[in-house]
Amino acid sequence: MLLAWCWHVSTVSAGEPRRAVNLELGDASWVARYGRLPGLQAPDATRIAVHLAHVERMLRHSDAGHLTDLQRRRRAEALDVLAAYRLGGRFPQRTDQGAGRRPRFIDDRGVHCAVGAMIAGTGHPALAAAIDREHELDDIWDIHTEGLDAWAKRYGFTRRELAMVQPQYAPAPTRDDHLRMLHESLDAWTLECGRLHEPVRSFWIAARGNREGTVRFRVFRRHPFVRCFSHDSTSGTAWDTEPRPFRFTRRLVITPPQEILQSRLDRMRLGDCVPQRGVLPRAASVRVEVDAAGLHVGLETEPRNEEAEACLTAKVRRELADFKAGRWSLRARRQGPVLPWMSPSLLADQLKAGLSAAGTACWSPDAPQEVRAVARVEKDRSEIAVAALDGSAAFRACVEGVLRDELERRLRIERSDVDGESITFMRIDASASVQAEVQVFSPEQRQRWIERRRARAADPR
Repeated sequence: MLLAWCWHVSTVSAGEPRRAVNLELGDASWVARYGRLPGLQAPDATRIAVHLAHVERMLRHSDAGHLTDLQRRRRAEALDVLAAYRLGGRFPQRTDQGAGRRPRFIDDRGVHCAVGAMIAGTGHPALAAAIDREHELDDIWDIHTEGLDAWAKRYGFTRRELAMVQPQYAPAPTRDDHLRMLHESLDAWTLECGRLHEPVRSFWIAARGNREGTVRFRVFRRHPFVRCFSHDSTSGTAWDTEPRPFRFTRRLVITPPQEILQSRLDRMRLGDCVPQRGVLPRAASVRVEVDAAGLHVGLETEPRNEEAEACLTAKVRRELADFKAGRWSLRARRQGPVLPWMSPSLLADQLKAGLSAAGTACWSPDAPQEVRAVARVEKDRSEIAVAALDGSAAFRACVEGVLRDELERRLRIERSDVDGESITFMRIDASASVQAEVQVFSPEQRQRWIERRRARAADPR
């Protein structure tokens, strides 16, 4: 059987950890939408669009009380440009051979990145072109083109907010990328072929890629399940360099569909459906069946909360959507706690991260080398109390303002509703009080730290 299977590539080079779509927010957008990190086969254009929708919502709902009315109107105008850009679905392509994801301001076709589109779309195409000439492949933090900071101030954005917008794009796929995609997609192939034919335990498969980005997968057995894996694959469109030819042969060991179902259900997070109203569930019982009629999900929470149950049921259906109707009869159960959204450890982690960002945002030559801060939240109240304990009065006031905004952004609940659409709200379901202490970095020191982190990620030796 020949499958028409289209692979979209999100590249990870050999020995390199998976790169997120955005340096500031990571892959939080994908987790918020789908409840898990994106796989290697996740379409790159989809990853970018999901990220841009996520950050647009964040920026529209962030506190803009420090801006003038004119700045707020201009900020909304720029975000409208970003929304239209995302819906257009045309994003830059990488033409360099560098490994890993990285930005590109304007590609060879004239397609702008998200920040470039915002700048050009608000009437400043010359500035976007100047940034491209001087910093085509640089992160926002590295861009020093005259006029960028003035544009950001005029339209009500901080440099960090622009960095939150800026996606990173993938280069052309390599042999190692396809080999990793093969193993990551193995369970998905097993489910697609296993619903039609009885699976085998293992078999050999060969792959051959050409310069056009087409990969041919061929098998060496005539078993119907094995022959289902034989297909041609066309790589995605998030690059425009010429892929390098490659070959490899591998033995694939098949996990039975029943084990895949139970494992997926056991690993699924049950803490992503905090209800806006009503009692907070402490536990959930999930029952899943897959047969010739398709996927069936039964779910109850304890104590009962219909909003949480509907959200969790929709989450289970989305995450198990590849278990389609077939020749099989699969069953899985899980009963376990529904983790609380708020906890002292979560607040401590977010306080430390937010305090580091606030220290840099408020840095001045007389800033302290280290800063301590306290954060407190109370159950069923949306306010976050913060207090900086070091530095001058002006420095402490600045840190407290930035830190409060950071924590409200980081602790705001974003989850999918029953239709899969993202919703955001604030609900504190447990009281907590924590303290953190971090080193205060100047913007230059922070940039050097980021560069060292990237160097370690690129060469883990």
